Amino acid sequence: MTSQDLKNRLTALCPQTYELAAPRGATRYIVIHEYGRAGVSGSDTTALTLPKVQLDVVTQNLSDPLPDQVADLLGTLYLPFEIVEVGYDDEYAAMRCIIQLVVV
Repeated sequence: MTSQDLKNRLTALCPQTYELAAPRGATRYIVIHEYGRAGVSGSDTTALTLPKVQLDVVTQNLSDPLPDQVADLLGTLYLPFEIVEVGYDDEYAAMRCIIQLVVV
């Protein structure tokens, strides 16, 4: 899977999925961006360099299911991930869930 494949799957889940930043005034969206590379070795000693990706899932409602839906999607795609932070973000004036993963 590539970062673009992941973006396409996220867009199917939430049409307001953007790269790098959301447009001003958006209130419920996902932002995807690459922030580095990770080196991994397979069981056959094949070395790969894979993109590290951060997802910012932003909502205006505490009970919005979007963060859980994103986590469920990543699980169905067998992409291990880490939820780094969940909470109200003053800069975004919204709830923000930060998810980091390596796209395999």
